[in-house]
Amino acid sequence: DKELRYRFIYNHFPSLQEEDIIGKTDVEIFTGAGVKESQDFKREVMEKGVAAKKEITFETELFGFKTFLIYVEPVFSKAGETIGVNYMGMEITDQVRKRERMAKLREEIAVQKAKETELNKTIHITEETMRAKQMLATMSHEIRSPLSGVVSMAEILTTTKLDKEQRQLLDVMISSGDLVLQLINDILDLSKVES
Repeated sequence: DKELRYRFIYNHFPSLQEEDIIGKTDVEIFTGAGVKESQDFKREVMEKGVAAKKEITFETELFGFKTFLIYVEPVFSKAGETIGVNYMGMEITDQVRKRERMAKLREEIAVQKAKETELNKTIHITEETMRAKQMLATMSHEIRSPLSGVVSMAEILTTTKLDKEQRQLLDVMISSGDLVLQLINDILDLSKVES
């Protein structure tokens, strides 16, 4: 009715008799979490005049800790005035737990995928770095070998008969070659240290 008192019940709770329910409101019958929320929801549907459904978790002596899908629809008089509500509740505790577990699993999967993506990115960067270092080492070796040959030949030339200008050019060639070789060796040492 308008005061949200039960006027008729069907398939009521086995631990309550019909006389324990008829003529009373939820808050007069039950105590605990969810009872006031259920009562307020019925009142809201009655005031709006539009059927609605809502999940409400109860923690009462009668139910224990359970979640119900509550469906409430307004009841109208022949004149169109709201005179009460029809109220139906279906226990969905297991479904809610499964849904919560699925949400948690989805979240864990999303976290795992994010970690996997980050790991793949790190692996890719590491592989690229290793390829670059390998290329640098290969190029340095390819340059060092012929350059060492040129410097060695220049050093052999110093033991031959040369005029002053040729000796100066040969000294520049040897010192420049040694400088480039030292630079290549430093680059190779640096790439080894970073590995």
